[in-house]
Amino acid sequence: MKLLLSFFCCCSLFFCQAQNKIDIQLDSILSINDRAIRIELLTKLEGSKLPLDSLQKGRLYHVLGLNLYYAKKYQKSVENVEKAVAFKESIRETDPESFQKSLNLLNSSYNKHGDQEMRLKTLYRILGEKQRTKYTQFTLDRLS
Repeated sequence: MKLLLSFFCCCSLFFCQAQNKIDIQLDSILSINDRAIRIELLTKLEGSKLPLDSLQKGRLYHVLGLNLYYAKKYQKSVENVEKAVAFKESIRETDPESFQKSLNLLNSSYNKHGDQEMRLKTLYRILGEKQRTKYTQFTLDRLS
C-alpha cells in the first residue's frame, strides 16, 4: 500500500510540474512583443506532444486565434478560436467569462472573415448563455 501511495504521489507531482511548465511556457511566449514570433511559437506549442488539459488547450487556441486575428489572418483565427470554444465548453458553467470571451473573439473573427451568418449565430449563442458576463452586455450593445 505504501508503495502504491508513493507511486501515486510521484506521478501527481510529475503531472503538476508538467502542467505548471506548460503554463510558464505559454506565459513566456505571450510576453514576446513580436506577433509573428508569438504566432510561430504558439503554433509549435500547439503541435507539440506536451500533455495539455482542456483548460490549457482552450487558452492556447484562444491566444493563438487572437494573435492571428490581429495579424489579419481571419480564417486561421476562426479555426483556432472554434477549437478554443470547443475545449472551453467543459468550463462554461464554472468559468462563463472565459468561455464567453472566446465566443466574443469568434464573433469578431467571423465578422472580419465576412461570415455574417456565423457571426449572428455566435452573438445569439452568447445571449443564450445562462450566466451573464460583461460579454453578454457587450453583445446586447452590439445588437442594439
